[in-house]
Formats: sequence, C-alpha cells, structure tokens
Amino acid sequence: MNSVATKRLWRCFDALPPDVQRRVEAAYRLWSSDPWHRSLDYKRIHPARPIYSVRIGLH
Repeated sequence: MNSVATKRLWRCFDALPPDVQRRVEAAYRLWSSDPWHRSLDYKRIHPARPIYSVRIGLH
C-alpha cells in the first residue's frame, strides 16, 4: 500500500490543532508498521480509484 501527501494535505495538516496533529502522526506510524490494523477503520471514498480515508480518533 502506498501513501501520497499532497501540498493540500500539508496545508490542512498545518491548520490542525497540535493534539490532532499528534494523533495523525501516531496513526501514520501505526499504518506504516501495520497497514491493516483494526483501529485504522478504513473507508473507501472513491468508487473507481483505490482512495481510502482512515479514522484517527472517535470524533
């Protein structure tokens, strides 16, 4: 599985509160070590392309 970070993603990331940024970073580390970990809760967001969202917290 590949991960691609766009300029838009980094702008959005920079706008997040520091505590949310830390949760994003922790989720990315988890994904890097175990892409299919249950807590990541994948959701397909594009019907034709393999694009998914990943949950990083309860809210």
